[in-house]
Amino acid sequence: MMNSSNDRMKETAPSLRRKPESIIEECRLRFLCWIPAFAGMTKLAAVYGSDRADYYPPANSAFVRFSRQALMTVSMVAALLLSRCEFTSSFEQIEENRVRTIDFIYRNRADTSLCEAAPGDSMEVTAIFSGEKVREIALSVSFDVQTSVYGQMTALDSLPLDYSVVTSTLDGEGTDADTFAFRFSIPENILVKSSFLPEEHWAATLPAELRESLPEELTALKKSGVIALLEQLSVAAEASDPELLTDSLTGHYGTGFVSGLETLLQLFSAPVRLKALVNGHYEIVSYCTVRYHRRLQVLDESIVCNRNPHITRMGIYRVHRNNLFTFDPTLHTQKHDTIVLYDADKDIDRRDYTLHIEKDRSYFLFTEGDPPQQILSLSGVTVPETHYFKWWYQQDFTGNDSVPSAQRMAITNGSDGPIVPLLPAATRRINHCGIWVQIHDEATGPRLYPNGSSVFHTDIYFNYSDDYIKNQEVL
Repeated sequence: MMNSSNDRMKETAPSLRRKPESIIEECRLRFLCWIPAFAGMTKLAAVYGSDRADYYPPANSAFVRFSRQALMTVSMVAALLLSRCEFTSSFEQIEENRVRTIDFIYRNRADTSLCEAAPGDSMEVTAIFSGEKVREIALSVSFDVQTSVYGQMTALDSLPLDYSVVTSTLDGEGTDADTFAFRFSIPENILVKSSFLPEEHWAATLPAELRESLPEELTALKKSGVIALLEQLSVAAEASDPELLTDSLTGHYGTGFVSGLETLLQLFSAPVRLKALVNGHYEIVSYCTVRYHRRLQVLDESIVCNRNPHITRMGIYRVHRNNLFTFDPTLHTQKHDTIVLYDADKDIDRRDYTLHIEKDRSYFLFTEGDPPQQILSLSGVTVPETHYFKWWYQQDFTGNDSVPSAQRMAITNGSDGPIVPLLPAATRRINHCGIWVQIHDEATGPRLYPNGSSVFHTDIYFNYSDDYIKNQEVL
């Protein structure tokens, strides 16, 4: 079942091509990001272990002494482990010496809000990269994908993708991201030829109640017969009154056919795999789902297509307390200011905001998205989508020398949540940061649920108070 973002889009970069000093620098920064996360957990344990939500233990308490000792021990062990580690592409900081894939966004040209395809549809894909400049990209496609006994997707064919370019900034200079949008067509017969679908005995995988409500003439059909029926229904749904067609189907196949049609469509779905080879050695694998939902959604309200979710609001929480590494205004009572950078409903768009960094303050990025959809699982139970958020950042610094890792800013994203700590830099040399946040949906229960996503980008500029800089020098 292809329900995770890791299944939807995977990225592989050959680590042997990277410079050793780049790996060490990344390890150091990753290590620095985990230190505040652990410190935040120990502080959070004190908060929720106390009677008051705003309680913090005294500086000389046994708990704090234990926390410091534990933090030191974990730090030493982590340093030993990280000194020989390699990181995957999920690491939040974007570097100029490696390509970072931000997203592959799928849009159906018949309805650009949809992230899924039907047989014969034309799809538009927007690939967004950052970091190392993308000089070339080679695309291939697999229309026949099978699941292994371990649940992994395996491509049984691979062909050069026949596509047309919509937009491309790969030749541009001075941009924060490289965008490559292209279109390709889904074959009409993809479901018939897909090894992902059962040839026969498909009804055995349906819920017992639905299976028993269907006539034997339908359940006895092989894969090609069922797909031919769905194709006929989709043509009829576009050409006739949906209510008359529904009444006709109910009279012929019984009352359970239309109400169970969504489950049948889930069963007769198949994946398409796209593979991109970037700059000759970065490999990105991405999937989309093909099913008849778009063409048959008029027949029953239970047939719900998946739409790409969007960021609707983004901003910064400035909390009037220092050294906080977790914050949620719905849970915590600390005084804070809400700085809204973007709000779709209120027509607010301040993507070039200058943030004043002060002493004795903590900063958090937050975002909100479209409400999750309610969909049917393969067993016929209504389940909600879950939205996850991934954050990336790319910081700029002035001067010719690199900024030491200990003085750089950081954004930690350990839980894929909508609120993440922003740790300001300890030097005025870092005065700008580009930030990307991706929202993507997943659902547990539906078969081969198409994963939708979108990306929001903003720029934040920094100026630092003298008190803040002096405090950093002392530390």
